[in-house]
Amino acid sequence: MTTGSAKTRRSLANRPDRAFSAMGVSRPGEQVQIDSTPLDVLVRLDGGLIDRPELTIMLDVATRSIISAVLRPGATKSVDLVVVLARALVPYDSRPGGRSETRALVNGAFELQQLVGDQDYEDYRRQQPYIFPETITTDRGLIYISEHFRTACEQLGISLNISAPYAPTDKGKVERTFHSINTGFTQYLKNYTGRGVEYRGLDAEPETLHSLVELQELLDEWIAVVWQNRPHDSLRDPLHPSVSLSPNEMCRAYRELVPELEIPFDVNTYISLLPVKWRTLQAYGITIDHRTYDSEGLRELRRTKSTYTGQGGKWPIHVDPYNLQTVWIPINDEWLPLQWAHATAAGPMSADVWSVTRRSGFFDQRRALEADIAERSSDILRRAGTGRTLESLTAARSRTVNLDLMRLSELKHQPAEIEEPEETPEPVDDAISTVGRLRFGLLNIREEAERRP
Repeated sequence: MTTGSAKTRRSLANRPDRAFSAMGVSRPGEQVQIDSTPLDVLVRLDGGLIDRPELTIMLDVATRSIISAVLRPGATKSVDLVVVLARALVPYDSRPGGRSETRALVNGAFELQQLVGDQDYEDYRRQQPYIFPETITTDRGLIYISEHFRTACEQLGISLNISAPYAPTDKGKVERTFHSINTGFTQYLKNYTGRGVEYRGLDAEPETLHSLVELQELLDEWIAVVWQNRPHDSLRDPLHPSVSLSPNEMCRAYRELVPELEIPFDVNTYISLLPVKWRTLQAYGITIDHRTYDSEGLRELRRTKSTYTGQGGKWPIHVDPYNLQTVWIPINDEWLPLQWAHATAAGPMSADVWSVTRRSGFFDQRRALEADIAERSSDILRRAGTGRTLESLTAARSRTVNLDLMRLSELKHQPAEIEEPEETPEPVDDAISTVGRLRFGLLNIREEAERRP
């Protein structure tokens, strides 16, 4: 093949020269595929950066269910894959609190209430099947063959299957799912970039970019409501090929014949799999990503150092990237939740205020203002560091004297001349003499008015 995409031609050339046979599956979770790809949409990251996020999904081959999907800024790291595992192994209802508060905060960022109602969303999420991944097929990416990810899979009892090099067809189901996500979800988002310039939209507005947390909520909602309930072309009844099933329907059919004994992991396992950030306990609590977290349970531990080796007295804080309300710290073999202390984030009209800042291009205006302030600040510091010379002070005094119309500055600096009076005048009461002159003037005006005809 000499035409077509270079990526496709390279994959076909690396295909082993032997007969292929389809590998059947007998139950959900027997074969799970995982992969990552950049999403063709721009998001606003922390610090005002604009970039394309990377999407990582876990797909069950038997039912075509997306059992986990996570967006991360930039390239996905091995620690991010552990978050993918945590979201797959712990059902939605068993995850720790803070989900509804974060969703309400995200919902307030949209002007037209674009998210599904809370009750309807909870119902759709409960319909999603719990599937334990027995075997995960990955490519040879460094994050998938890293010790961090392999150790996590080994401890959880999951087998890891590495595909052949440069052979994406070994996990063709997840590759096809990425295409479905792009055509069914991504291309309808604002600021969609497309895989090329010819696919790019014309209404890109940087001030309307979604944050990573907002886009994650939209993606989770689309998977729960649309993907899991839409009939899939590969899930067809052999005797009735015109009938296709949805991933949720296919999973319920398997459950009727192949009951599972897998027990979902609890909330403690979910928290233990989350990424760790090391922080010191201050009098006000801790700070993560410019957000302050605190709890009454830290009353006796404030400003104390931990006993963890090599951490300089810092404590391990487990953070869920998509739960802004709560972080956790291990205290006496228990997880102590620390709540976000910024109560104003959910205050009256806060959602409307932040919507105005997004529409008005606040971030772009601030960057221009910061550049102007930086230039003026450099000039002020340069002049302050140079100081004033004697010549400049003399010139400044001369200019001040010339601008003084009454020459008060000259009179102030002239020496006083002392002259001896020829004779000492008698003291006169100024107030009495002034009143007399005024009275004499009024009498003259009255006599003049009476003489007129």
